[in-house]
Amino acid sequence: MNPRSAIRQQQHCCIHRQNLASKKMAPELNDALSQSVKIINYMKNSALNTRLLKALCDEMGSDHQNLLFHSEVHWLSRSEVLKTLYELRKEVELFLIDMKSDLSHYFQGKKWVARLAYLSDIFSYISELNLKLQCPDTTIFNAWNKIESFKKKLKLCDCRSKQ
Repeated sequence: MNPRSAIRQQQHCCIHRQNLASKKMAPELNDALSQSVKIINYMKNSALNTRLLKALCDEMGSDHQNLLFHSEVHWLSRSEVLKTLYELRKEVELFLIDMKSDLSHYFQGKKWVARLAYLSDIFSYISELNLKLQCPDTTIFNAWNKIESFKKKLKLCDCRSKQ
């Protein structure tokens, strides 16, 4: 095995471990993630819902016009999915209230919205790390430094979340 493929395999293992680690998160964060997926699936399961949300977003002048679809296969897409849901939280809440969906109550809880923001940030950091590790000129030393930096970011996020 040449050194480049050894590094790639090691990077893949690291990324895979991050995916596995995300499966073992705190129950309240895991619940917030599951609830976010339910909300997105509710919104995306109907073309009418998608069009109505787009019209609402246009009317409100939102940066985004639609939610992204969540796929368990592409777990790295979670960062963009959660980020978009967080950024459209007011529009989605209004839409769900208008549709008389019981899912709207999640957005009324400050803790749930804070967990959504936290998950959005954490998965964004994981995606960022993934991209950095896939650079063609990444050496094992660079990868090590990037992973150590990532661990420090996580500790900082953990400290901030407990305040």
